[in-house]
Amino acid sequence: MGAQPEEVTPEQIRERMADTRRSMENNLDRLREAANPRTMLTRQLAAARHKRAGGRTPLPAGGASSADDGERGNPARAAVDAVRHQIGARPIVAGLAALLIGAVTAVLVPGPRRR
Repeated sequence: MGAQPEEVTPEQIRERMADTRRSMENNLDRLREAANPRTMLTRQLAAARHKRAGGRTPLPAGGASSADDGERGNPARAAVDAVRHQIGARPIVAGLAALLIGAVTAVLVPGPRRR
């Protein structure tokens, strides 16, 4: 009648968790880079130069590497791009959001266990 549920081994669960962890670390690295004041300043200066030149100079890719090109259909990539756009438009709000995320993370993530 119905298909039997797939048997998942503990090793498969560990592998999925490791993949998820790597993906989350990668996304956090991208967000951290996008929220970096030096990166934001560089992006703003490039946009100003681009505008002053009448749009004739190429804009930088916003810190994205050529390896990221294959992830255009990725929803996580779309979220990172949306965050980058918002950070560029409202850097003070982005800084406050980063502070709030850091505080929440510090409260929710357990520290090292003492023996």
